Amino acid sequence: MYFDKYFVWSDYYKKKFEVFNFNTKFIVNGNPLVNYSLDKNKYPVILLNPKEISISSDEENVLKDLIKYYVKNCNKKVILRYHPSDDEYKRFVENSEQKNIIYHNPYKFDLNYTLAKGNIFFSIKSSSLVESANYKSLIFSVTNNVEYLEPFFKILKKNKLNYCNLQSILNRIEHLNKNKKDMKKTIQVINNLANIHTAYIGAQSLNIIKKNID
Repeated sequence: MYFDKYFVWSDYYKKKFEVFNFNTKFIVNGNPLVNYSLDKNKYPVILLNPKEISISSDEENVLKDLIKYYVKNCNKKVILRYHPSDDEYKRFVENSEQKNIIYHNPYKFDLNYTLAKGNIFFSIKSSSLVESANYKSLIFSVTNNVEYLEPFFKILKKNKLNYCNLQSILNRIEHLNKNKKDMKKTIQVINNLANIHTAYIGAQSLNIIKKNID
């Protein structure tokens, strides 16, 4: 890197960057674009990855099954936030009632707008899951292999927040809804992940940036 200063989300990222960048000062400022709020409209949110060879059809099918489940079985609206590089995103909702699909175009809606409307988040392995950890809700990864992913995803798997089939996800959600003690522990794990990866959010983060800009 050829920067005198570089803003990062947390100490976690600062330590990672410092290993290879000796002459750059890394400043922990958090993420000013994340701002948790109590939005009255709460929906399941699907966060799509770009279409890539490393994502299997099995993984994509879990998201399709989740969308069908919420739309058909629960008669709920679902937010589908697609990736700007994927122009075939409607393959996920081919057999679902379109009136219950809320499309979030990333060019029109910033990520905070989407996350603030969610009460549960699902993705294969989108980095947006890291940011969604700040929104005090359950998050699930549906990747079938966390071996080569960031520790964030390994922690999700260790804490039973990573499954690659619909029924296992639904069973886990049902268990947590019935067991307040386990739900509390799980939300604490998610909160800890948020604190590790995003030290500050919203106005507090923005103020740190202002103080450190010459």
